[in-house]
Amino acid sequence: MLNFLFKRWTSIMIETANDCYNLKEKYAYLKANNIRCKMKNAGYMGMGAEMGMGMGSTSNIKSVSLEVYYKDVEKSQQLLNNIKQ
Repeated sequence: MLNFLFKRWTSIMIETANDCYNLKEKYAYLKANNIRCKMKNAGYMGMGAEMGMGMGSTSNIKSVSLEVYYKDVEKSQQLLNNIKQ
């Protein structure tokens, strides 16, 4: 039952918490166009132990994801592609 609930939302973009201004703009744009979306704390972005050795705090960078309701994914991608053009 819970797996079904989690599959209803699709992460379409992930940014670090420090660089999430662009993500917030896209969230507001999608909301204004009646797209069901939400921003979610995605936890920590990290690198594999073999790649992160000697890099100190790179594995402690918080990340934020922009998630879209599964029925709105295609429409949201079209809208976001229109911004780029």
